[in-house]
Amino acid sequence: MTLRYSDSSGRLSFPSLVCFLIRLETMSKAFRNLSKDGKSIYLTEMEWMNLVMYS
Repeated sequence: MTLRYSDSSGRLSFPSLVCFLIRLETMSKAFRNLSKDGKSIYLTEMEWMNLVMYS
C-alpha cells in the first residue's frame, strides 16, 4: 500500500494517508460483511473483481 500511496521518494502526503485509511476501513468492512465465520471469505471471480476495482 505504501508503494501505491507514496510519491517517488517514498514519502506519504497527508491526503494520500487519508485515502489509504479510508480504503483500509472500506476493505475491512467489506470483509466483515462477506465473512460468515470471521476468518475467511469465498468470492466468485466477478465478486472479487467488483471488490478490488470499486472499493
